[in-house]
Amino acid sequence: MSALRAMTRARLELIWNKVSKGSGRAALVSGTLVLLIGIACLIPAAYMFSVFGRQLPLTDDVAGPGGTSMRWLATLHALLIIGLGGAAGLRQNRGFDRELLRSLPLRTSHLLIAELPFGLLDTIPILGLTCFGGLAIGLMQSHPGSPAVVLLVTGLSMLSVLLTQQFVGVLKRLAARPRGFVMVAASAGVPAIALVGFVASQGLRPGLLQVLEWLPTSIGMHALKAWELGDTGTGAAYLGLSIALVASLAASTTWLLFKDLSIDPPLHLARRGKENLWSFEHPRAGVARLFVAQVFGAKYGKILAILPFFVTGGFVLAAVKIEHVAKGSVFEKLFVEAQTYPLYALVPPLIVALAGGVWMNQFAWHGRGIKALLLAPLRSRDILDGNLIALLRMLVPLSLLACLPLVYLDFAPPQAVVLAKQATANLATGVAAELATGVAASVLVVCVLGTLGHLFSVRFPRQLSESGTGVASAPFTLQLASTAAVGVLGLVGIGIYAGLAGLHALAPVAAFVLLTAVVLVLRRFSMPRLERAFDAGRENLSETLA
Repeated sequence: MSALRAMTRARLELIWNKVSKGSGRAALVSGTLVLLIGIACLIPAAYMFSVFGRQLPLTDDVAGPGGTSMRWLATLHALLIIGLGGAAGLRQNRGFDRELLRSLPLRTSHLLIAELPFGLLDTIPILGLTCFGGLAIGLMQSHPGSPAVVLLVTGLSMLSVLLTQQFVGVLKRLAARPRGFVMVAASAGVPAIALVGFVASQGLRPGLLQVLEWLPTSIGMHALKAWELGDTGTGAAYLGLSIALVASLAASTTWLLFKDLSIDPPLHLARRGKENLWSFEHPRAGVARLFVAQVFGAKYGKILAILPFFVTGGFVLAAVKIEHVAKGSVFEKLFVEAQTYPLYALVPPLIVALAGGVWMNQFAWHGRGIKALLLAPLRSRDILDGNLIALLRMLVPLSLLACLPLVYLDFAPPQAVVLAKQATANLATGVAAELATGVAASVLVVCVLGTLGHLFSVRFPRQLSESGTGVASAPFTLQLASTAAVGVLGLVGIGIYAGLAGLHALAPVAAFVLLTAVVLVLRRFSMPRLERAFDAGRENLSETLA
């Protein structure tokens, strides 16, 4: 068996092991269910992008470049390829050991081919492939005369997502070395200076629009547009240029992969320096600060900090563009109706619920330091209270940051949204009241899920992933229990808001504050049981996480 075939087979086995988490019939059934559920979750994204492709007129600006549709599509391509591929690359680690790769008789092209399937372990590039697949279906329906060109263009875009993931991943590893950082900075600085100079010469807005329209990621769409206009020569030239750009990206990535293999990893030497000791009035305050530092010291903490902007920022971008691109479709109706809801009250608790990797696995972030924490002269009550305080410090501010992109929707809301809010006066309670409701609801959700998370974290401890970008996948029992807890809490919160918002704008705030006080009182009375559960799981935590 060739080295390439063996590595590819090993990649596929790794993907299946990541999904099934075991062997036997139960693992086969659970792995199949996880795959089916994942595919079902991707169907809405594929359908939405098929609507974009079906209703997007590429030839509405026949007189020349600069049409709104082409600029919007070019921006979308850049976000999918550079954004999703780059985000996946930033949290990517090499699939196999460096010495193993050095010892295998791999050709220059084989290393990249062997690395590409491993990128499918990440959900970010899978989402990019799904979006481009839906876009291809829509474009083939709106441009039936050139299905081969559509498939080729979208296929190159899918390949670009995986190549960008590998390219950014190897650049990240090279930048960790002093010489590599200088090389990466110089390579990125030259095109950046050229782009800044071009934008400055053309003016900010015209220059940015031209850069977006003629990005390398959107050359293929210019080929499709020329083909639709009957200019096959220009279309073939654009198509050849697009293929050449993807090939150059593949060649550059392959060269960087071998460059990365030829350089030994950097040595991290301990340095003597002045120690900054922490001092606290109460032990739980120290535990809280340690928990916050451990989470935001990991890569997942940095991802968690920008997660709110991805959630609400994506919603705002879709809501703004879908009115022009997919007017009259079911998606326009859904987004218009969504804007009539109290988003400032709904988004903060939603962001807290999405951070399940933190509140469901609270002790994994200490890593090997969990032994030092468990052996420290601390009461179990102090550790549990410190974790809850840390969750409040992290998740409540992040849930507030998630509301910033929503401000854009208030400047120029669609007429349908204005009419709908006027028709339902109970929803027009004001941004301040909605925001206060969202903060109160997020505090309640943190208190409830954080307390349940103590039990989940002790009963189902899971190590951090090797890349430090999250925790290992949860077992089915934990997923079911956490989903049920979030679902029940969501139904209760929505019911409280729907029932009290019509009485007074601040009535839901008072209700959530009262419920939070009740939860804290119940937590105080149940603390002995929580302490016993924590003490019983100390050995399991130490063995699993350390």
